[in-house]
Amino acid sequence: MNYKLIFLALLAFSFMFFVQDLKAKELEPSQVNVKSRVNEIDLNWEDNGDNYEVYSNGELLWKGVEPKFTHKDLEENTPIEYDILRFKEGKNI
Repeated sequence: MNYKLIFLALLAFSFMFFVQDLKAKELEPSQVNVKSRVNEIDLNWEDNGDNYEVYSNGELLWKGVEPKFTHKDLEENTPIEYDILRFKEGKNI
Protein backbone atom coordinates (compact mmCIF):
# COMPACT_ATOMS: atom_id res chain seq x y z
CA MET A 1 0.00 0.00 0.00
CA ASN A 2 1.35 3.35 -0.95
CA TYR A 3 1.14 5.58 2.15
CA LYS A 4 2.23 8.69 0.26
CA LEU A 5 -0.74 8.38 -2.08
CA ILE A 6 -3.16 7.97 0.84
CA PHE A 7 -1.63 10.96 2.61
CA LEU A 8 -1.93 13.14 -0.51
CA ALA A 9 -5.56 12.08 -1.01
CA LEU A 10 -6.41 12.96 2.60
CA LEU A 11 -4.59 16.28 2.28
CA ALA A 12 -6.49 17.17 -0.91
CA PHE A 13 -9.79 16.16 0.70
CA SER A 14 -9.07 18.35 3.75
CA PHE A 15 -8.08 21.29 1.55
CA MET A 16 -11.41 21.01 -0.31
CA PHE A 17 -13.31 21.61 2.94
CA PHE A 18 -10.98 24.48 3.89
CA VAL A 19 -11.65 26.25 0.57
CA GLN A 20 -15.42 25.73 0.93
CA ASP A 21 -15.26 27.27 4.41
CA LEU A 22 -13.45 30.34 3.05
CA LYS A 23 -15.98 30.79 0.28
CA ALA A 24 -18.83 30.69 2.79
CA LYS A 25 -17.43 33.88 4.37
CA GLU A 26 -17.35 35.92 1.15
CA LEU A 27 -19.88 38.67 0.60
CA GLU A 28 -22.40 37.61 -2.01
CA PRO A 29 -23.10 40.14 -4.77
CA SER A 30 -26.68 40.33 -3.47
CA GLN A 31 -25.29 41.68 -0.16
CA VAL A 32 -23.72 44.67 -1.90
CA ASN A 33 -25.95 47.52 -3.05
CA VAL A 34 -24.53 49.06 -6.23
CA LYS A 35 -25.71 52.43 -7.53
CA SER A 36 -24.12 53.86 -10.64
CA ARG A 37 -24.18 57.44 -11.83
CA VAL A 38 -22.30 59.28 -14.54
CA ASN A 39 -18.59 58.59 -13.91
CA GLU A 40 -19.04 57.10 -10.42
CA ILE A 41 -20.28 54.02 -8.60
CA ASP A 42 -21.54 53.76 -5.01
CA LEU A 43 -21.01 50.49 -3.15
CA ASN A 44 -22.86 49.90 0.14
CA TRP A 45 -22.87 46.67 2.11
CA GLU A 46 -24.20 45.53 5.44
CA ASP A 47 -21.63 43.75 7.52
CA ASN A 48 -20.24 43.63 11.04
CA GLY A 49 -16.56 44.04 10.22
CA ASP A 50 -14.30 46.54 12.00
CA ASN A 51 -12.78 47.91 8.81
CA TYR A 52 -12.74 47.27 5.07
CA GLU A 53 -10.57 47.47 1.96
CA VAL A 54 -11.84 47.80 -1.60
CA TYR A 55 -9.71 46.56 -4.51
CA SER A 56 -10.09 46.56 -8.27
CA ASN A 57 -7.68 44.63 -10.50
CA GLY A 58 -5.48 43.99 -7.47
CA GLU A 59 -5.12 47.71 -6.71
CA LEU A 60 -6.16 49.07 -3.33
CA LEU A 61 -8.74 51.80 -3.97
CA TRP A 62 -9.96 52.55 -0.45
CA LYS A 63 -9.51 51.65 3.24
CA GLY A 64 -11.97 52.61 5.96
CA VAL A 65 -14.37 51.70 8.73
CA GLU A 66 -17.67 52.56 7.01
CA PRO A 67 -19.32 49.79 4.95
CA LYS A 68 -19.55 52.00 1.88
CA PHE A 69 -17.33 53.34 -0.88
CA THR A 70 -17.80 55.70 -3.82
CA HIS A 71 -15.53 55.25 -6.81
CA LYS A 72 -15.31 58.57 -8.67
CA ASP A 73 -13.87 59.83 -11.95
CA LEU A 74 -14.56 56.63 -13.89
CA GLU A 75 -14.54 56.34 -17.65
CA GLU A 76 -17.99 55.88 -19.19
CA ASN A 77 -19.06 52.41 -20.38
CA THR A 78 -16.06 50.67 -18.80
CA PRO A 79 -16.89 47.54 -16.81
CA ILE A 80 -15.20 47.24 -13.43
CA GLU A 81 -15.04 44.53 -10.77
CA TYR A 82 -14.44 45.04 -7.07
CA ASP A 83 -13.14 42.88 -4.25
CA ILE A 84 -14.17 43.92 -0.74
CA LEU A 85 -12.08 42.60 2.14
CA ARG A 86 -13.58 42.61 5.63
CA PHE A 87 -11.53 42.69 8.82
CA LYS A 88 -12.55 41.87 12.38
CA GLU A 89 -10.05 42.26 15.22
CA GLY A 90 -7.28 42.71 12.67
CA LYS A 91 -8.02 39.46 10.80
CA ASN A 92 -9.42 39.13 7.30
CA ILE A 93 -12.84 37.54 7.56
